[in-house]
Amino acid sequence: MRILEIGGGPFVSSYAPAISDFYCTFHGCDPAVALTRRRILALRKRLRAGEYDLVVYHITAKATAPWHRGYVSLGALGGTVAASLLKFQKIAWHYFHWVLRDCATPLIVIDTQDAPRLTVSESYWLDRSQFWFMRELPPNHMNLFLGMTRRCGDVVNIQRNPLLRRNFAKIEPFSLGYFAEEMRDLKRVEPAGKIHDVFYAGKSHTSSVRERGLEELRALKAAGVRVYIPETRLSRADFYQACGQSWLVWSPEGQGWDCYRHYEALMSYSVPVMNYPTIEKLAPLLDGEHCFYYRPEAGGLTEVVQRALKDKSALARIAEQGRAHALQHHARSQLTRHVLAKAGMLAQAEPHLTEG
Repeated sequence: MRILEIGGGPFVSSYAPAISDFYCTFHGCDPAVALTRRRILALRKRLRAGEYDLVVYHITAKATAPWHRGYVSLGALGGTVAASLLKFQKIAWHYFHWVLRDCATPLIVIDTQDAPRLTVSESYWLDRSQFWFMRELPPNHMNLFLGMTRRCGDVVNIQRNPLLRRNFAKIEPFSLGYFAEEMRDLKRVEPAGKIHDVFYAGKSHTSSVRERGLEELRALKAAGVRVYIPETRLSRADFYQACGQSWLVWSPEGQGWDCYRHYEALMSYSVPVMNYPTIEKLAPLLDGEHCFYYRPEAGGLTEVVQRALKDKSALARIAEQGRAHALQHHARSQLTRHVLAKAGMLAQAEPHLTEG
């Protein structure tokens, strides 16, 4: 079998390199894998000849193709023509739908972007796809299309749209996951080595959830709880070490709800504390079994942190259970298996898969 993947960086191809071809849609990436005009044309021939069994498109940015906009100015049209001639890779992915149009190769889309919405261009990709895996998936899937066009101002009109209605069932939850290969050598910090009760490192200006939570963490620190909030940016190694030295890692919603930190905390043998999910999840972490959730209203974070810290033996057990769950479901290698299983190709691909 042969898999074709395009995107900003390899996803499935990272764990199935022997049976995959990857092409990058980022401007300025390695020329060896850049999705150029010449490669687009060559891929079209190979797809029409049936050389690929599966196409995986890993979305790297929310964008609308110029020809899907309701109004295109002369300036925008000129920019599109100029990019097509001089900087083709900048808009190469817009042309890939045309490449797929003349072939029957199954398409799977992986959308790990922060935004819980789809653009009008992506709605056409959805129509062509077999499955659409969505990281920030609202519980009501129709909300993905709110504001997509002037006729998508409410879910009543979205439900009436035949293009969208016939594709609702293709959309499934997905996980941002974590890179197990980056955390393979982490050493476990035993309970006696836990020097922080709560650890948090991150930017807060994009999330009111974080801004409000920081106020509660500072109040907890003033009350004697060992809260560690570094004043400068930590290296990746220092971040993992701080996670391991903490009983709890605060992992609030940022630009999206799902976050690498959820899983990195668990892989460091700590317990993540998150505001209640605002999205539908793949293999969700369970409250009190793998993690702790708190209500976003004032006092919710304080209440959960104080209750959790009363039973350190329970925290150690929850960290173990959560880590096992993350290993089984949220490592990128496991997510690749999930994608291939949905495509009905896992049995064929399994002998060629690696753990990264």
